Amino acid sequence: MNENINLRKLTIDDIEQVRIWRNTISINKNFIDRAIISKEDQQNWFKNINPQLEKYYIADYKSQRMGLFYATKIDYEKKECEPNGFIGISKFINTPIAGIALLSFFKFLFTELGMLKLKGKIMKHNHSFIELHKQLNANIIATENAKMLKVELTKESFKEFINRYHII
Repeated sequence: MNENINLRKLTIDDIEQVRIWRNTISINKNFIDRAIISKEDQQNWFKNINPQLEKYYIADYKSQRMGLFYATKIDYEKKECEPNGFIGISKFINTPIAGIALLSFFKFLFTELGMLKLKGKIMKHNHSFIELHKQLNANIIATENAKMLKVELTKESFKEFINRYHII
């Protein structure tokens, strides 16, 4: 991992910042559920995280919080999960720093959690995220929902990308 980028477990001290980020229009527009989250909702959500099925990490750059990456629907038998996340600090959005943070998270899922496949959904208007998945040679699948695409990234495709570009 890049020495300036750190992924650390989400703590109670982070959740208010995450809530503020999640409620901003630029981030909220990329979620299926766009409801504005109250402080109480956020606290209840945090208390109900199932650590067996969900993992949440703050991405720090030079000790500054910059985003949240997380995996849900973790299936250790099938060795797959749904990764998600967002960059909350605008100066980092669509930058190499954000890309390296995301790739570091994917690497963590494949190497530390033992996943073989990452499955997710991307809003069609999120062009930079779609382009990144194309570069990763992810399988991008149309859905019945005109606003969304499904993506599947295998450990092998990820390894090929990392070996080709020597990024992390």
